[in-house]
Amino acid sequence: IDFIDRAKTTMAQCSLSETISFPFVSPKDLDRLNVAATHPHRGLVALANPLADDQSHLQPTLIPNLLKATVGNRRRGRKGTRLFEVARCFRDDAAAPAAEPYLSLGLTAEQGRHIQGRGRQDSRPIERVWLAGILDQPYADKSWHGAVVQASFHHGKAIVAEFLAAFGVAEFSFTAISPESLPWLVPGNSAAIYIDNRFAGYCGELHPQSTLDFDLELDDAPVVFEIDLEVVFDGFMHTKAF
Repeated sequence: IDFIDRAKTTMAQCSLSETISFPFVSPKDLDRLNVAATHPHRGLVALANPLADDQSHLQPTLIPNLLKATVGNRRRGRKGTRLFEVARCFRDDAAAPAAEPYLSLGLTAEQGRHIQGRGRQDSRPIERVWLAGILDQPYADKSWHGAVVQASFHHGKAIVAEFLAAFGVAEFSFTAISPESLPWLVPGNSAAIYIDNRFAGYCGELHPQSTLDFDLELDDAPVVFEIDLEVVFDGFMHTKAF
């Protein structure tokens, strides 16, 4: 818990505000992210008694709910918000065979630390703690100090780097991705994140098609990132050990 609290504090120090959502999505949310039928995110865990049709499954990613929060803010006249959320994500690989392009990133099938004992060996869905963030447009309004600044992949990358540095994680890198692996991102303006050669997430500009499908203006596509906190924790503990 202390580690998660520290992660949240670090995001706040990066000028992001925390949001909390119900951990549910619908298959339509994945459609809007351009997620193919064979993608690991299609390994959805269905709820026995969903609250609504658009909350029928446990979330495999935090991005849809962050996008919905951003849309809600824009409708209230609030642009340029920077949000983050920390929550568990769920994936049932038995429900949808994973596509090779995504597996090539190194997506892990290991359970999160909160799953103990036999739970780490049985066939239950994979459950890990992730952190995700979104930078809405503009990154900075026009002022006496300069013109409007649009949020870009480089802003997201800088926040991710600052976040990892706060935990003493030095051995991390950003690597180009294929369009099939993370189809909700713009290929040339996005990257996978690796810590000690382990896949730890990604950062990039939202794909134009996903931007339109989530009812956002095409010229104001936000920047999103998602980080596997389980991998960050391993890097953090490795740093402390030395």
